[in-house]
Amino acid sequence: ISVGVVLTFCSFFNLLASAEALPPFTLTTLLDNLSSFCSSKNLPRVAFGQLVERGMLRPGEVLTSPRGKEAKVRADGTLVSGEAAGSIHQVGAVLENAPSCNGWSYWNFRRDGKTVSIDLLRQQIRSEMRQRPN
Repeated sequence: ISVGVVLTFCSFFNLLASAEALPPFTLTTLLDNLSSFCSSKNLPRVAFGQLVERGMLRPGEVLTSPRGKEAKVRADGTLVSGEAAGSIHQVGAVLENAPSCNGWSYWNFRRDGKTVSIDLLRQQIRSEMRQRPN
């Protein structure tokens, strides 16, 4: 969100507040409200399997972790790494010996010689969802 948009929101809310005899919104209050609205909990859910269904990742493609651990993408949208198999979150947690793992930020893939986070693919799908609702 640009500063201009935030300032426009502030002006609008302060105008409403003065018309309704409510306390005016401060920039901090507005930013707090906007950041909670923009939290990931309010964004559309994207299943990892959608990346495979759309051909963004291929079955057999290798994903890597920041520490160099690897897992293969399976056709059903799960990962396998040695004996560990399951969701991007489950496999990441097993490989890190951790109780949980955010697989979206943990896993990367290679394109054109560059390492890219799978979260960028999720963001691309979300962007497409916003452009064509329902």
